[in-house]
Amino acid sequence: MFKALGLTFDARLMGDDLADYLELVLAPLRAPAGIEAAHRFSVVDEGERYQRRYAVYFDGLPIVRTPSEPLALVYLLWHLNRAVVEASNDWLLLHAAAAEHDGSAVLLPARMDAGKSTLVAGLALRGFGYLTDEAVAIDPASARVDPYPKPLSIEMGSWDALAPLRPQLDARFARFCDDVWHVVPDAIRPGAVAESCTARAIVSPRFEPGATTALEPISRAEAVMMLAENAFNFSAHGAAGLDLLAGVVRPCECYRLTVGTLDDACDRVIDVVARLGARV
Repeated sequence: MFKALGLTFDARLMGDDLADYLELVLAPLRAPAGIEAAHRFSVVDEGERYQRRYAVYFDGLPIVRTPSEPLALVYLLWHLNRAVVEASNDWLLLHAAAAEHDGSAVLLPARMDAGKSTLVAGLALRGFGYLTDEAVAIDPASARVDPYPKPLSIEMGSWDALAPLRPQLDARFARFCDDVWHVVPDAIRPGAVAESCTARAIVSPRFEPGATTALEPISRAEAVMMLAENAFNFSAHGAAGLDLLAGVVRPCECYRLTVGTLDDACDRVIDVVARLGARV
């Protein structure tokens, strides 16, 4: 049984390998005892007579049929993120990654394929705490960032830069990592998941192959608009959502980051954090 923000769920999977692998990668989301699952994911193998033999379901409704177990896993994890967003309107959810340093959050808002997961993974390797690589959850009551510690999704293009995170798995799980690594935070180091904290920096990354890594300050007003544009459920919070974002941004230093190499990008974020420490 698992809990991810407002979503409680379990999974019923045909095939011991897939079931055991999913249990492994979702370990950070395991729910405390006594919580009941409101939803269920299922993967059913309908046999060799079907070309698309693996059927993925959510609450008994079909999501997709696919010819392979690894693809079924990809669709299940994709739909899991979607279901978490739909079930978690108690939070204002931003399309962003987030890392923690000395009790403060660094938000990394950006659109798809901008390099959020790669950057937050690099920061975690440098000792930062991990909050999420996909959906930053802002608690409206406190304006704090609550962790959503899903497994980091590291795509093939980032494997060289993040070679220390190559999963060390039982051979029966190898096929589930052919195209993407699902990295559990504790595989980076034990206790890598950070606790709820207040944002003090916003750095919007954009990966540009061959570019020179560069950090550009932006105004807080621009940062508020950027977060609103990258919010999953901004409309659900109305005017209060805009006030909440303004409150989140107010204590923050705000930047855009052009990412040429991961090492240089991590160095720039560490520079930002060092300036925050000096200011305090």
